[in-house]
Amino acid sequence: MEYEYDIAVSDGRIINRQAEAKDHISANAPVASTSKPSTEITQDTALSSAAKDAGISESEIFNLKIKLDYDDGIHVYEIEFDAGIYEYQYKIAALDGTILEKEMEESDDLLSSGGKNQGAADKITREDALAIARADAGILDGELLDLEIELDDDDGIRYYNIEFCCDGCEYEYEIGTLDGKIWKIEHDDCDHSWHHFDNSYHGHNHH
Repeated sequence: MEYEYDIAVSDGRIINRQAEAKDHISANAPVASTSKPSTEITQDTALSSAAKDAGISESEIFNLKIKLDYDDGIHVYEIEFDAGIYEYQYKIAALDGTILEKEMEESDDLLSSGGKNQGAADKITREDALAIARADAGILDGELLDLEIELDDDDGIRYYNIEFCCDGCEYEYEIGTLDGKIWKIEHDDCDHSWHHFDNSYHGHNHH
């Protein structure tokens, strides 16, 4: 691994941290096939690994984005999230969960907000909102691809903006943090055709 740190002289705070695997694609590395092997780790496992490495609990995470993509011929999970006053970015190999790259940076926006992802009046958590979206879409289990969950507000009223793909369809929801009410629903065809094959390989088809 190659590491890079920016540390404040005044109090020793880590302002920025980056790490990436050096030459992680070796001659002995397995060649990725066109399909996604069923032995690859799941999206949830990759997120748990990133949270553990960051030293935080998953309940502290907000503004989450997870995307499965190809990089140098292998499947990788690209994960971005906020926690406290920091923004985190991870790139994790789907084959074995190896953390290939990671970055942590102090955010001016999060500093000004005190690093609060939920107001005192918020009753609906990120997990609650995702469960509401899943139930409405009729997707009670299975992996959601290109998942994005962001906390936003409209005239001071906070809501979750949730986007994901599943079985060839792209979903977008806006769900209030106070009562879990669905403000907006949009369905469209998913632009990523390889998702369909990927999902079927996991056996997460919903009819």
